[in-house]
Formats: sequence, C-alpha cells, structure tokens
Amino acid sequence: MNSNEPRRLVLKDLKQGLPGITSAVGSFMIEASVTCLEDQNHKSGVELMVNGDYTNRYNLYWKYSITDQMRRSWKDKKEATEFGACGIAILIILDLTDYTVVSRSSTDTGIDYWLGTEENEDDPPSYINKAGLEVSGILKGNNNDIQARVRKKLKQVEPSDDTALLAYIVVVEFSKPLSLVVKK
Repeated sequence: MNSNEPRRLVLKDLKQGLPGITSAVGSFMIEASVTCLEDQNHKSGVELMVNGDYTNRYNLYWKYSITDQMRRSWKDKKEATEFGACGIAILIILDLTDYTVVSRSSTDTGIDYWLGTEENEDDPPSYINKAGLEVSGILKGNNNDIQARVRKKLKQVEPSDDTALLAYIVVVEFSKPLSLVVKK
C-alpha cells in the first residue's frame, strides 16, 4: 500500500470484542460512532485525520445508516459522543500500537481503559496492564477546543501515573473528523 494512501478503520471490527470489551459493548460503540458521524453528515469511507504523537490518515467504514430508532436511542448527544469516541479511539490504538483493551478502568484511576498485551500462550490467555487509555469526544469543535480537552485530560490521567507506565489520550472530533493522540 502506498504510504500516502489512508489506512482502513472498520467500525464493525469492534463487534468481534476484545479481552476487555464484549461484542455487545462493541456494537454499542458502533451505533454511537455512526450516530455521531452521520449527525455531522459523513458517509462511510470518510477520512479521519490523526495528529499528535502519531500522524496518520484513515478511512472510516461502517455497513449501515442510522435508523429513526437509533436516533431516538441516542438522543443524548453527549453520551453518543462519549461512546462513539471510545470506539474510534480503541480502533486507532489497536492500529497504532501493539496494545489491546484489557479492561474498563474504575473512575478513580483517571483513565477509561487499561491496555495490555498477551503475556503467554496459556488457555485462556493472560493479559497484563501496561498502559492506560483516556478518551474524549467532541461532536463539533475547533482546534482550540481539542487542545483544551487534551490539557484537561493530561491532568486527569495523573492518578494513573503510579500504576501505568504510560497513558494514551485520544480526543476524537466528529465534525471534521479528526483525532489527536497524545502519549504521556
């Protein structure tokens, strides 16, 4: 593949589940992501720019358009933005790093998810927490909004400094769409 060509991110991949995310939670994130993207008049295949400590271009793909029932289910735009951003951020982290989502984190840690790698080939496999992931979503914002959100999240992840070797902060903005990834 030409390095100038965007890479592919397919939202349905979240349905496969991860060690710390069930397929049902993945489906929930897909619906939230598609709701936010289509709310901003994007179609499947839209380009997502990733900037920050990583720079990349992706085309985001999804198989279905939102229905009236989905719109009614996701009337709370803040919640849709939060869970939609989590889905996209997880796919970005899976592509850019060797980490997977090991588990959801508790609120006192300052991060949303623990990231890790498979430690051995046992059945079932065992995973170890190696990094944290903090995600934030913005339905429609500008670069100042995104930078302010990153600064806020950098402070928020400080409680995990003692337990995580590093933290990734991913802010997803849906109107452009773009994402800023910062490694702390």
